[in-house]
Amino acid sequence: VDEALPLIQRALAINRSELGENHPNTASSLAWLAEIYQLQGDFESALPLLARDHDIVEHSRGPAHPDTASSLNNLAVLMYRLGK
Repeated sequence: VDEALPLIQRALAINRSELGENHPNTASSLAWLAEIYQLQGDFESALPLLARDHDIVEHSRGPAHPDTASSLNNLAVLMYRLGK
């Protein structure tokens, strides 16, 4: 996991730089970074990343798209883990 963190951070930086903050690929990198934080037990750091992922996905794909539902599932599971 420790070796994965800099790789996903680099992917996120590339996506932000080349595709922009609101691109679905950027959202995907945010979700993967959140996954790594969760694997490390850092659920609080993962929460804003998954919230941003969901915002991007819902805006780019639409509120009824399956990808939006998936991002909601990910966010809900994390919120459950945090007791929210």
